[in-house]
Amino acid sequence: MQLQDGTGGATNAVSAITVNLATTSTGTYQFRATQTGAAVTSVTLPLGSSQVDFYYIDYQVGNPTFTVSATGPSDTALT
Repeated sequence: MQLQDGTGGATNAVSAITVNLATTSTGTYQFRATQTGAAVTSVTLPLGSSQVDFYYIDYQVGNPTFTVSATGPSDTALT
């Protein structure tokens, strides 16, 4: 996930940001902060970074979507 400014360019976080993870999957799924780590519902974008990685595993056949959300300055976007 990347933090972007109002023009779509990457921008560094001025404070740590908790990023909430959600999916529309109706099956068994997991978000993970590391490839082999435990399931999580959020990850933290560290101070001074523009991106944070997470992993998504879904055992349900289909095409679910997932979303990320956080509270932050109005001129930034998470993609």
